[in-house]
Amino acid sequence: MTLPLYITLPEQDVWQWTIAGNSIALRLCAGAAQAGVETIRIRGERSVASALVRACRRDWRLRSVDVAIAAAEEAPPSPRLEATADVVLSTNVWRLLLDSSGDVYVPGAEQVRRIQKGADPVPLWPEGAPPARTFAVTIRSQDDLRHARTFVFRYAKSPNSSPVARLLNERISIHISRLVADTPITPNQMTLINTLVGMAGAFAISFGTAASLAIGGILLQVTAILDCCDGELARAKVMASPLGAWIDTFGDNAIYLSYLVGIAVGYPKFAADHPVVWAPIAAPLAWSVLGLAALFIGSQFLYVRRKGLGGSMTAVSRDLRQQEQKSVLFRILDALSVLGRRAQFSLIFAIIATLPWALDNPNIYHGIFAVIVTFIALANVYLWIGMLQQRRATDETTP
Repeated sequence: MTLPLYITLPEQDVWQWTIAGNSIALRLCAGAAQAGVETIRIRGERSVASALVRACRRDWRLRSVDVAIAAAEEAPPSPRLEATADVVLSTNVWRLLLDSSGDVYVPGAEQVRRIQKGADPVPLWPEGAPPARTFAVTIRSQDDLRHARTFVFRYAKSPNSSPVARLLNERISIHISRLVADTPITPNQMTLINTLVGMAGAFAISFGTAASLAIGGILLQVTAILDCCDGELARAKVMASPLGAWIDTFGDNAIYLSYLVGIAVGYPKFAADHPVVWAPIAAPLAWSVLGLAALFIGSQFLYVRRKGLGGSMTAVSRDLRQQEQKSVLFRILDALSVLGRRAQFSLIFAIIATLPWALDNPNIYHGIFAVIVTFIALANVYLWIGMLQQRRATDETTP
């Protein structure tokens, strides 16, 4: 059972100011709920406190939280968490408070504290040295609000970004996220928009021309940028959830499968117009690639469900690397698997997909198809070798 949180509304209307589509007070409640707080009590002028309680009860992020007005006649329990609704915090501050003991306060926001015995509180962390991706800003003016907004979007970026995502995609996506953060668009809606863009690119590839392949490649890179936005919005708007992670993974896989369908439809048309040795069997080959991709995605889905992992190939690779004994082939494929991460793969594909059109060389399209066949086949080998080795290791350690 977690500690209850008592939030005091200040006399000024600062708590109603918004960051990323949330009032400061609602953001405070949602962040605490995300960290595991199950009981929230609101203190303040009754009509104003009632309005915040109603807003919390309508908010899906707080559906499992007991939110009510604090009873004036009841002494608050100890231990408990306390805060005033004029502070913007990163969610991990709540986790640190819940995991702490004794009487502590948050440096930079002394009104946010854990109360146990009512003794003089000590800093939650050494002042001037907050933990990574941690911030707390007390809002007194619009300058403070702008300062807090800077922190919110600085730490909205993924902490596990690949080099391509960090150096290219996120430099663009964070500006998009800033633009839409104050709109009603949710992270899941951004995932849907991203998926539709990806399907538009797949549809373009199905025409089977060098120009349509180039358009599809460019749109795949656009989806890689937009793919950063849903995570950034989830963190900035305090909307991260396991369901959102699965929806994001579903959208990614839907894009990959739609591109493979586009290639399965489009490549035989291209091969018929630009003959190559395997042109007569281009269609069966293309659809075999789609079958291999479906096998890979299905195996990945079953694996993450069985292991309780996040729904991504990155999570699968990270888990497979933890096994002690690895074959040489697995080590080689694991080193190459970084190319299959969304940011790297989309950028590489976008570049090479434009080459047949830019250089007016149809043989490059044939080469791209051969690379795709090889890549998907190796991805299946990598996943199955990793799972078999893990199963063997488990059998050896089981008495």
